[in-house]
Amino acid sequence: MLLCTSTLVWAQFEFTKFYDLHDGLAPGWVNNISQDHTGNLWLCNRNGLSKFDGRHFVSFYANTGDTTSLQAAEIFDIAHLPNGDAWVATSRGLSKFHLSSNTFTTYTSNNGLSLDLVRKVLVENDSIIWTGHWWGLDRIHVPTMRVKNYRPYAAHLDSALLYRSRNHTKALKRSPYTGQIYSAQFTSLFQYDATSDQLVERLSTQPWGQHAISDFDWLNDSIIIIGLVEQKFVVELNLRTNISRQMFYPGIKDINKVVQISEDHLVFVDHQSGTLEYPSHHQKSAIITLPGEIAQSQRAVYLSFLQDKAGRRWVGTQSGLAQFQENKIQLFRSANNTSINYTQFDPTTGVCVTSGYEGTSAYSIDKGKWTPIEFSFSDISPWLIVFSPQQGLFYSIENNRLIAFHPSTSFRQEFRLTSNINGDVISDVKADEDGFIISLDRQLLRISYTGVIDTLFQYSERIFDFAYRGTDLFFSTLGAIQMRDREGKLKALYSENKLVPPRHLLMIGDTALWFDQTHTGLVKIDLSSPDYKHTIFGHNAGVISQVFHSMIHHQDQLLISAGFVMLTFDLRKEMVTDQLIHSDGAIHTEFLDQVHVLDDHHYFVTDVKGLLVFPNNQALDSICGIRIQYLQTGNGSRQYDVSGPLVLSHRDNDISIHLEVCYYGEDRDLHFAYKLKLHDPWIEVGESPVLNFTNLTPGQYSIFARVSNADGQSFVLTQPVAVHVLPPWWQTTWFRLLLILFVAGSIYLIYRNRITHLKEKHTVEKKLIRLEQIALKSQMNPHFLFNCLNGIRTLIKLKEEDQAVEYVNHLSTLLRDTLLHHEDALISLEKELAMTENYLTLGKLRFGDKISWTLSISEGLDTNKVHVPPFLLQPLVENAMWHGIKHLDTPGEINIIVEQQSNQIVIQILDNGIGLQKASELQTSQLRTRKHIGLSLVRKRLDAIHGRLTIQEREDVRGVASIIYLNINDHG
Repeated sequence: MLLCTSTLVWAQFEFTKFYDLHDGLAPGWVNNISQDHTGNLWLCNRNGLSKFDGRHFVSFYANTGDTTSLQAAEIFDIAHLPNGDAWVATSRGLSKFHLSSNTFTTYTSNNGLSLDLVRKVLVENDSIIWTGHWWGLDRIHVPTMRVKNYRPYAAHLDSALLYRSRNHTKALKRSPYTGQIYSAQFTSLFQYDATSDQLVERLSTQPWGQHAISDFDWLNDSIIIIGLVEQKFVVELNLRTNISRQMFYPGIKDINKVVQISEDHLVFVDHQSGTLEYPSHHQKSAIITLPGEIAQSQRAVYLSFLQDKAGRRWVGTQSGLAQFQENKIQLFRSANNTSINYTQFDPTTGVCVTSGYEGTSAYSIDKGKWTPIEFSFSDISPWLIVFSPQQGLFYSIENNRLIAFHPSTSFRQEFRLTSNINGDVISDVKADEDGFIISLDRQLLRISYTGVIDTLFQYSERIFDFAYRGTDLFFSTLGAIQMRDREGKLKALYSENKLVPPRHLLMIGDTALWFDQTHTGLVKIDLSSPDYKHTIFGHNAGVISQVFHSMIHHQDQLLISAGFVMLTFDLRKEMVTDQLIHSDGAIHTEFLDQVHVLDDHHYFVTDVKGLLVFPNNQALDSICGIRIQYLQTGNGSRQYDVSGPLVLSHRDNDISIHLEVCYYGEDRDLHFAYKLKLHDPWIEVGESPVLNFTNLTPGQYSIFARVSNADGQSFVLTQPVAVHVLPPWWQTTWFRLLLILFVAGSIYLIYRNRITHLKEKHTVEKKLIRLEQIALKSQMNPHFLFNCLNGIRTLIKLKEEDQAVEYVNHLSTLLRDTLLHHEDALISLEKELAMTENYLTLGKLRFGDKISWTLSISEGLDTNKVHVPPFLLQPLVENAMWHGIKHLDTPGEINIIVEQQSNQIVIQILDNGIGLQKASELQTSQLRTRKHIGLSLVRKRLDAIHGRLTIQEREDVRGVASIIYLNINDHG
């Protein structure tokens, strides 16, 4: 047994707010306080479950008539899941909370639980949870709801009166170091051994008797601190040696909770004494942080405790929830407890010179430690000491002396002033490269660093404060601001309260003059506007109505000491972002001196009893977290699963993302923004926590969400929302691949067909050329030429020279066309008809008036665009003349008709000769052979171009019809 005799140490925590049922909190005892992954507080109450997001309470109450509600009024414990769901221990079973729908699913003994009264719940992993109750522990496999019960003590030791059960689970926790499960039952501590699947007792002896354990938590990786019911000591258990010992602390009376703040740092919640801290295992000291009197003022005792992620402390009582915040201001007392009124500071060397009624002192500041410096301040007035950053020296302005000194080097040098100065009427002093400029009653003087005094400006009234912009001078008198330009002209810029002067003039940049005026606030004059417009910042910007004692410009802030409060005014937002009030529980100090910048993270100012050091950002982070409460698409609401993307079809491509924010700042508006990809700019959407995306184009998105407040704090969604909008089938990869294959195949087939066609064409052309050569021979038969020449000779003898010449021209044209086109595979139908008419003209030389012909072409048919083999029609016309019309006793007629029928060109050669049968009887063998050769050539040439020839008797009159059919696609 170890007796700890440490004394009580008081820590400074400020009670800030108290919440009860009037704020929406469920009534009754606050049994437990926890914080989920977003930062929301959850309060397990005697009459319900409450969720607090920093601004609003949402409370859930029992409703046995609704299976989706809580089924019990009293809530004991809660365990949170990463996705926002939670397991809740109630007096009538174990309930699971579903974030997306704000509903509950309850499991009882009907579902396999050992007992409906569940006091503790703990999540081991994704599929295993533990519950603690009057009969020990249940280990539950969630997917199957299989339950296994563990009883540390025999069942017969459990009384029928449940509150006397030895297996009653008072605490159930998981080691932050090993992950092992520990539970407290009656007077002992048990550990679950996964290998043997049993509970192993860790306390081998109980020298403190039969006193029940109330709670426990880890001090570090090897020591557990155990609290007892109605005892004035705690138990320290060494897990490595399994040895326990008692630890006595002043103030401990009845510990209810043991909470680990960090390693080697615990907080005890005592029913009567308040909260006590055990900050270090080596110091063996206890700190009373929240005395029991505060709880009594709320007519309750402390029941539960939580220090949230931002450092706020929450205490649950019998009637509500109290919030406390640590005051981080540190007080460094002066040597011999002498008073301090003013301070001058050298930030380069860390030397501080303080002055007060007891005299002047010097301190060296190094790494937060303040060490007195021995230095003689004799003959140095404590009321007018100034530090010159340009010279790196402190200066004291006396009636007739200027004293330069520095305590760190023991440097001291005196200069006699060229004229005496009454320091009691000096209102403002500013140092520059050449010396000091001081406002002395109604004039501005310059004092060089060697003591030479020059008068810079005189005025009819007293000058209080001043500032320079180049050669322009700005100065304040009672209730007014004046400007004197480089030409010496005066202009009034501001005039308000004639009883008090504007003070602490600061020139920020070249366009803004800032100052303060008592009971008005901060004032800014815009020097760039033609009428020098001024703006007052009062309560609307967080500026309180007090006497301002000092104001300095640091980075983008104004640091202001004002009576009993210190303000940080952000120049960009033009509002107060921090308000610091110091109180040590006994003394409220008035800040009279200016604020000094100690380092990048701390400022300091004088206090009557010493120096106050405070952080440059006292306020805790207000935005604790943001998460997706649920998603809503065209198919309905759904909870977002971070394990994979949200897959949507191209028709269901509208999304609404409902965000949940945990915010503990002032009740100001929050602003939301989003971006669809990591490197995209943020898109502001206003104050609505709902992000709407309509008609998203197919593709993959990573939707980031951000929330920010007016103080510049922001929080980004930890994991972006992965969304995959599927494209329509005609935009899918497989369809594009098939399309590419189809196009490639089509191109290939077209290519193959083209090659085949070219080959066939080449073959046809070769065949046609060969046939043309045969046809040429046929056209050039000697009998035809002989008859033509004989006819022409006859015309000459008959003195028909003109007609003879005409026939000679026709014959020469026919011969020329025959020789010109005999190697052509195809010629236009127009040319072929012209050659045929020329042939008929020559035939008329032989037959005279016994033969005539006509040519008829369908309207709209362009014969120039239809192509046929040359000399195709001549054999047919020849047959009509020599085998049909020649044997007539009457004149004969040949009609050539060209027309389009559907997708064919039809050429008809009609004669009124003797017909096929009669011609066959009259033909000689020589003529038959020649006829057969001509017709055979025509058919072969038509076959080569996919055409055909029919020769038949005419139906209406005597004669023969020779009909040629040509496909338009092949010849058009």
